Amino acid sequence: MRISGETSSATLPDLQRTADAIESSLLNYLDRQWSTPWTPGRLQVGREGMLKLRYRAAAGGMGARCEVEFKRFDNPHPPQPADALLQRLADGPNLRSGTPEGEAAWLRELFAELMRRIGRLHADRSAINHFDFSLYVWLDIQLGGQLQFSGRRMLIDEAARLALLAKQQAFAGTDLADDPEPLRTLSCFAGNLFDDLLAPIDYAALHSRLYFVDLLVGDDPVWEERWQSSFNSAAKTWLRRWLGHWFAVTGMGRELRNYQRREDSVTVPGQEAACAMLLFERLLKKADAYDREQLQLYLQLLAQLGIAAAAQLLQQGSGGLPPHLQRLEAGWGTVCANDIRAEIAIELYDDNPEGFAGALQQLLAIIEGGFPRNYQLVYTSRARSLLPVAGLAESGTHHFFADALRFAELHPLLDRYARTAMFEYAWYTDGEPGGQELMPSSYAVFGLALASPAAARLLARYCALVDGGHQPATTPFLLALVRRYGLAEATLPMLVDVALTACYISDLPEQLAQYLQPGDRERLEAELARRELEDYELEQVRYAFFGRAGVAA
Repeated sequence: MRISGETSSATLPDLQRTADAIESSLLNYLDRQWSTPWTPGRLQVGREGMLKLRYRAAAGGMGARCEVEFKRFDNPHPPQPADALLQRLADGPNLRSGTPEGEAAWLRELFAELMRRIGRLHADRSAINHFDFSLYVWLDIQLGGQLQFSGRRMLIDEAARLALLAKQQAFAGTDLADDPEPLRTLSCFAGNLFDDLLAPIDYAALHSRLYFVDLLVGDDPVWEERWQSSFNSAAKTWLRRWLGHWFAVTGMGRELRNYQRREDSVTVPGQEAACAMLLFERLLKKADAYDREQLQLYLQLLAQLGIAAAAQLLQQGSGGLPPHLQRLEAGWGTVCANDIRAEIAIELYDDNPEGFAGALQQLLAIIEGGFPRNYQLVYTSRARSLLPVAGLAESGTHHFFADALRFAELHPLLDRYARTAMFEYAWYTDGEPGGQELMPSSYAVFGLALASPAAARLLARYCALVDGGHQPATTPFLLALVRRYGLAEATLPMLVDVALTACYISDLPEQLAQYLQPGDRERLEAELARRELEDYELEQVRYAFFGRAGVAA
């Protein structure tokens, strides 16, 4: 056989003996990997759905020296839409450019022979009982260190598929109380619901089965938790794969600009659109802050596909908020809340305390009414103030609170808002990723702390909750506090609280140096002595104010 870079050809090795060697290696590998007996669950055929084989031959020829590698994949199916994947597989194996005709034919024949053998093993449950009814096989052949051939094929054990489908459909009349492994059954049922290779998704069947399982899990918190976890995972995977039919991902992150409509995409079938909206609405009910951000992106994509229900949700919200929280009109302005977009629009007609007080009271009522923890304000007003903290996003949320902070009579109301809004691992959503993320309440807390030392207790509570490692703005806030107060004994506890949450502080000592006074180091050490801090915390605080010299001392 010719190897890349050589001009002569060697005799092709015997195809059957080569296939025998690879099959033998495969069986030996599976015997080692699956030496522990395993029994499929009630709604399960197997637990492995993907197998990768790599055949490598030395430069002396196909049969000179070879080894076979196998890789198991825990995911039941590749992460592409099923029909797109099968279309790609139907295109056949890929050959390296310039492969001679005889060698190419031999490689194709070897691939076909191996697929026949693996197909027989796949269908023989006594030989391999760990594989699912669908098995994605990936074969790469390397010659002389270079990939010469890459073939893919999806194998379907039709008998196993039909048997599993019958069990899945029959499950809708069974009581979990008689099931020896109810949690495993619930997980498998959720995965099977969204397996396009098992059966195409159907709205009526999906709706009835979801309703049935909701009743089946009843009031059992363990069953409920497992069902919700399994359903959420399977449904989000299906939505992501399904959206891949119409959108190509062009960048990283959860921004709409990273999704490009495919030119060859067609009109969305009504059945599939209905299923997508059903899943979205169910996922939204149980979504945490992280999932809501992803689901909001999915809803925007669904709206771009012309699905009217998606566009309506984006425009009007879910309807879960009471009418008086969805929209408030008053003489001072309007406040409108959309829980789907996680957005609160505030328009003030005049720049006076009355308008800000009314908006803050409505904002508090909305948050206390169960509004998403991750949100932003869309603010319209004549004023456009900013806090004296470098690097903060010049956003509507920032402008609103900076404007409100100008009125001292509003500070108690801002304190109440801050205590209500702060929530660990939640964020305002109008800051740029990578530096401008802020926990809700941050603008109010920053402004109140800079206005008066009376905010020390509020600031301490804030610092106990904030995820400092993912909020770089805490560091310039510390700089603003030192600029405002210095290291005075009365305000030093506030500064230490913030320093303990600061990140990216390598340049901070140089920035703070001009504001430090004689005796500051001694006052800092006295404050640290009053606290029970770990060594690494002491080091962080000392470095923040005095750099390496402070740590060494």
